[in-house]
Amino acid sequence: MENVINEEKMMEDLKNIKEGIEKLEKELQKIKNENNVKKLFEEIEKTVNDEEILVDSIIYIDNETVKFIAKNGGKNGNLIIDGSRGYIFDWQIYKVENGKVKINPLHHYVIPNNIREIIKQLPESSLEDIDPTLVTLYYFLKQGYKLTFYSLY
Repeated sequence: MENVINEEKMMEDLKNIKEGIEKLEKELQKIKNENNVKKLFEEIEKTVNDEEILVDSIIYIDNETVKFIAKNGGKNGNLIIDGSRGYIFDWQIYKVENGKVKINPLHHYVIPNNIREIIKQLPESSLEDIDPTLVTLYYFLKQGYKLTFYSLY
């Protein structure tokens, strides 16, 4: 009888240890993701190289993948990365027609491969506190609408 009780207690202890390990692994992954988001936006800052342009959110498009990454609630500048090109744009002014999203790029950049690799590893950010206009743009792109431009300079 005593062995059965000890065995049950050991099984319960093992279950608790396993749950604790899983919780620690999730916390570790969360910290890694936060560090990678920080690193991502530091790399974006180097690429943009303009003190007046603050980028707080990214819509990343690569073939069939569309991903949203943000820091600080995505309140400042927004960057769309389409393949190896990045565009700062006025996200409040865009047009949707014939399966296309047309934006007006204000600046464009060549996006280094290391930035795209960081993005590929990150989970998407929450859209909870993001401006609805930007969220709607993101959803159009997520649905497969193609990115086009009013003008390129």
